[in-house]
Amino acid sequence: MELQEINQKRRRGDIITVAEILEISESNTRTALTRIGSKHHSEVVALLTRVIRIREMLKKEQEVKKINRSFLN
Repeated sequence: MELQEINQKRRRGDIITVAEILEISESNTRTALTRIGSKHHSEVVALLTRVIRIREMLKKEQEVKKINRSFLN
């Protein structure tokens, strides 16, 4: 799988997560993300930022755990 394809799937997953949290459709979430003046724009951007940060934190945490395990073995 190419990196671009992986990133697209990850981005879609993040948008779906935000849509579920806000209880709006995926298409409305995408629209709100691209239209600055839309009803949910600021909420979508804020939540998407949080979702991405949390995913990156979890990824770093997993990497640290993996490194710690390698030192213990």
